[in-house]
Amino acid sequence: MGSQQHVAPAAAAVAGCEALARDLAVPPLWARLLWQRGIHDAETFREVIGKPAALGDPAALPDLPAAADLLRRAIRDGARIRVHGDYDADGVTATAIMVRALHRLAPASAVDWHVPSRFDEGYGVSLDAVWRAHQAGVRVMITVDCGTSAPEAARLADSLGLTLLVTDHHRLPAVLPAVPALVNPERMTRPQILSGAGVALQLARYLLQDEAPPVLWGLAAVGTVADVVPLVRDSRAVAQQGLAALAAGAVPGVAALLDRGRRDVRTVTARDLAFSVGPRLNAAGRMGDPAPAVELCLADDGARGDVLAARLEALNQERRRVELSVRTAAMAEVDQRRQLPAFIVVSGRWHEGVIGIVAARLTERYRRPAAVISLGEGSGKGSARSGGTGDLAGALAEVAHHFTKWGGHPGAAGFSLAPGGLAGLEDELAALWQDRWGTGSVPQPTVDAEVPVSALTPDLARFLAQLEPFGHGFEAPRFRVAGLVVESTTMGADQQHLRLKLAGERVGSVGFGLGAHAADLEGRWLVGRAGLSLGQYRGREQVQIRWEAVEEPPGPPGPLEGNRWEWGRPPDAARALVLVGSARARARLAPTLPPHWQASSWWRPDLAAGTGPAWTALWIHDAPPHAAALRSAVGQLVADGVVYWEERALSGAGVLAKWARLVPDRARLLALWQSRRASRRGLVPGGRVLQDLGLDGGEVPASRRALEDSGRWVAARHEHERAQRDWLLGGPLIWREHMKGATGVSGTWGEEKPAGHQPP
Repeated sequence: MGSQQHVAPAAAAVAGCEALARDLAVPPLWARLLWQRGIHDAETFREVIGKPAALGDPAALPDLPAAADLLRRAIRDGARIRVHGDYDADGVTATAIMVRALHRLAPASAVDWHVPSRFDEGYGVSLDAVWRAHQAGVRVMITVDCGTSAPEAARLADSLGLTLLVTDHHRLPAVLPAVPALVNPERMTRPQILSGAGVALQLARYLLQDEAPPVLWGLAAVGTVADVVPLVRDSRAVAQQGLAALAAGAVPGVAALLDRGRRDVRTVTARDLAFSVGPRLNAAGRMGDPAPAVELCLADDGARGDVLAARLEALNQERRRVELSVRTAAMAEVDQRRQLPAFIVVSGRWHEGVIGIVAARLTERYRRPAAVISLGEGSGKGSARSGGTGDLAGALAEVAHHFTKWGGHPGAAGFSLAPGGLAGLEDELAALWQDRWGTGSVPQPTVDAEVPVSALTPDLARFLAQLEPFGHGFEAPRFRVAGLVVESTTMGADQQHLRLKLAGERVGSVGFGLGAHAADLEGRWLVGRAGLSLGQYRGREQVQIRWEAVEEPPGPPGPLEGNRWEWGRPPDAARALVLVGSARARARLAPTLPPHWQASSWWRPDLAAGTGPAWTALWIHDAPPHAAALRSAVGQLVADGVVYWEERALSGAGVLAKWARLVPDRARLLALWQSRRASRRGLVPGGRVLQDLGLDGGEVPASRRALEDSGRWVAARHEHERAQRDWLLGGPLIWREHMKGATGVSGTWGEEKPAGHQPP
């Protein structure tokens, strides 16, 4: 539905899925989930769930043996060695891996480390960092997770007699640093897929003659998952073996962080690293000094780990507060625009440490690439996210005259503005992006299958757990799930989360960040995007459906009295959402609309659910099904958005007639059942009710089935009754005036109104 991608097996794959289901003796849905992850036979399945995959040969990485030889020579000569890292979770864990490995070969006093502050030195190897290392008597400086884009630093190091070794995994720039060893898998014909921590682990394995202790594997897993490296081939091997090491308690600091996030280290998953450990490690660098994060990764006992974990937890709470402030300001700036460009750029005097997260939130909400720039005195630092379309690093390279420094990946990148570099940046990026990758919106996450809520069972969760680790490039299954909501409540300290109970549900059901939907869901038919998780809570197995987005109802609802209402069509410059009465009407109207408008059917809403308000205008072209649907539509508007009306939308006759068709009585269902028994199709309204009752193929029931056994029928009846009640009140004008009377808030109407439709 909408722009959300739904993967269905091609005709040629259907037979393969069926064969796989037979070979493994599993339900067809389970086999389909395997097939869509490249697991097409029983042998591959056994390999995936069997012993961890082998990590590639370290010696195959360019210059890695040379780097190891230079480090061994420096250790023999008693030279001072410095590890130079990066301030994010990948760089922090890579730093700790290299320091720990060198400490096994050299006296601790001969090895130190430095991770720059993003606020002072910024990303990479600065000239100042090289100079200070030289002054401190360092003779060999080895980088981790950075250095590929530092030719000036390499020239300075050479002039000072300082040996600079580079280990990194970022894209290669046009000019490489002239160093004795540049270890970067991007230099390979078929690169090993590794994070910065993964590259550091490979060098450690070579130095230690493949006797790298579990702590190094555990740290490498954290860096790999936190840096969103695809969990395939080499990175999958790192994550698998690293998670096993973490579960055994090999990294005390990470165990303490997991405890802070209320996660049990004994059952740690890649999801825990992504959502619990990674953000807390990143918080140190985002808020100022990344040193506590490195120290936590170097801690060898639980007590020290607990102290540092508490410090990182406090920094993470502060990061959340600052992020919310910047995100609110950035979205307010975007919402003021009537039309969005193909690439969004916003700037302000904002905290530099959170602009990357805010860029990701803008991309999620407005479904197009975005860059957020923190302005300082005569300078600016930016962070950008692509949302999974196009090549962000490549795009920045083509507008590099705006920057003094830039770098990154196709999906995420950062830059420093040149003097005057902000001027024209958005226009150039938007034109480039539209020309190269079009104006198509960022895709919603791929959905593996459409299922009823009853299909998500503990057995399926345990089966999927065998496939861990899930992550980028090997995603956990997502489902488009449908069911009847029996109970809907909020939870959490600020009631921002959602707890649901659905008819036929076999496991728990929660929606983090979806609490705004709670009041409007009970008794309604819910369709949304969800995953299935298996974990531990207080020593017991916990299986949960985790809702990511709610599509039907499309809420969260907005008040009817808070926006200006006008008659007629919105101006073309507005960002308008158009609501019509059917998919056929939408198809007929859509070609006549400006390209930045979106047409949606009230009955099959194609809204960007879960992204929050994004429209400056709402055009009520056809009558809404009931007041709740209207409130949900108004909830899609920005704060000062305008609701536009057509006179046809004030009549409920067509709406109520449609509801009567959508809530079939027993006679209509009998006619439909007889049609199915005769292998005829048609009489579509009611077909899904027969599916719920197990009669869709014309089967003869063993006993009389009650209509209430169909969740869809119960939900449709609920909606029909709501529509009848609301339209008997008098329709949208009365609904709105009723709301005004209840709240004391008055609204503004446009000057032009059809005769006979003056508000009371």
